[in-house]
This record gives sequence, C-alpha cells and structure tokens, in this order.
Amino acid sequence: MEDTGLPQIEIYFGVIVVVLIVIAVALYFALVRKKEEEVVAEVVIEEVEEKPVVEAPEIAIDLTKVRGIGQKRSEQLKAVGIDTVKDLAEYSPKDLADKVGVSEKIVSRWITNAKELLSRK
Repeated sequence: MEDTGLPQIEIYFGVIVVVLIVIAVALYFALVRKKEEEVVAEVVIEEVEEKPVVEAPEIAIDLTKVRGIGQKRSEQLKAVGIDTVKDLAEYSPKDLADKVGVSEKIVSRWITNAKELLSRK
C-alpha cells in the first residue's frame, strides 16, 4: 500500500486550526482586558477631577440686631428695599437718609454699626 500523505496533512491542518483558535482566544481576552483597563482609567480620572466648591449660603442678620434700629425702623428699611444688615452696610448715607426721612448723621451711625456687626460675623 502506498502512503499518500493525506492523513499527515489532515493532522497538520488540525494543528494549524487549533493554533489559530488559541491565538484568536488570546487576542480576544487581551482586548477585553484592555477595554476593562480603559474603563477603570476613566473611572479613576472622573474620581480625581476636582469638584466645584459650593459656598454655604450667607445667613442674613436681622436689621434689629444693628444698634439703633428697632422693629418699626426695620420695617421701614425693608419697605425701601433694605432687607439685611449687609444691604444696610452697602448703602449710601445720603441716599438712605433721603429715602427714610432721617438725618444723614443717624443713618451714618446705622451703617457704621451694620459694618461692625458684619465684621464680627
């Protein structure tokens, strides 16, 4: 009987197919691992990014806390748009005196007292 060599070719062909399958599986897992590393890197980058600083809201100090201002005067000031001690501290004495009908000297004291109160805060 003559040996045609066909069974040997089939063995070589089978080995080549198995090797190609092993290479394909190895490449697949390498790509999957690379994708996982990219996802992890993205998560790490997101965690490291600086978060914006949120300032606490200012707590408004009631106008009656200012020396020389009682409840009625506080209501009068609110009627002209001065709702907080900060608003009062930023106001012009002349303009405020004209609006509320009080002397500029008294209004200046209120503004000074408001600024002192804010500086202690």
